[in-house]
Amino acid sequence: AAVGPEGRVIAQNTPSDYYKKYVADTFEPLAARLSNVDPHVGALGDLNIPDESLDLALIFLIYHHMHYDAAEGERLPVATQRNLERIRAALKPGAVLAVIEHAAPNGTNRADSAAIHRVDEATTVADFTGAGFNLVDKSRVLQVKTDDRSIYWYDTPHQGKTWRLMHKYIKR
Repeated sequence: AAVGPEGRVIAQNTPSDYYKKYVADTFEPLAARLSNVDPHVGALGDLNIPDESLDLALIFLIYHHMHYDAAEGERLPVATQRNLERIRAALKPGAVLAVIEHAAPNGTNRADSAAIHRVDEATTVADFTGAGFNLVDKSRVLQVKTDDRSIYWYDTPHQGKTWRLMHKYIKR
């Protein structure tokens, strides 16, 4: 509904074993009911999206799985760099990349934030600006002050209502 009758939504989700039940029970039936939603269960790199064809991309509560790889240490993983390059290429000039993610305490390194399925804000900003995006706005509307951000978000009393980063980036 948000994109109107002429708009299209490409909804990508991972094919991992962890999400199989969600994909089968929720994602695919929802997409089937919406004629303007193209579901894609598979790697982001497998999507055939023409360059400069998207008005908006949204990374929603998944960056905590993308920002760290133990084999690559405290740097942005190469696979994530490629995904961000692909997203950037697919966005039209000046298009928006929105990021919503569970927040870790400020200054938390990649390994520690990945362990609690959260991200450090400064690291996140550095990752996206380093990938060719300008941070143009942030919102505090999803900052739940009673969430101390130091434990796995799923194990908190704030499950579904955690302190979340909400960033708006523009393609440079």
